[in-house]
Amino acid sequence: MDEVEDLLGSRPVLGGRHPAFGTHNALLAIGPSIYLEIIARDPSIPVPPRGALIDLAEHETSRLATWAVRTNDIASLTKKISAAGISLGETGSGSRETPHGEILRW
Repeated sequence: MDEVEDLLGSRPVLGGRHPAFGTHNALLAIGPSIYLEIIARDPSIPVPPRGALIDLAEHETSRLATWAVRTNDIASLTKKISAAGISLGETGSGSRETPHGEILRW
């Protein structure tokens, strides 16, 4: 969060926890319905059986790891992006817990 604030001049706010991935996040709005999500390993969550989403030993410096897009029709959008020659990797749904205990799903 400090590094993002130093680079961009705005401080991200704490988002929530992702127990299924062993991570937590902070968010920085950068436009209407557009935000930067900073994800890090959450040491208060046990490493999930499938492993943590982020392996801190593997990544010693901050970096842009991936991006996400919101859509109501993931199948159609995936097909269009693939047709444009862009490899997406795995697509799917997700969820996280807000600091107030609410579960957000996407």
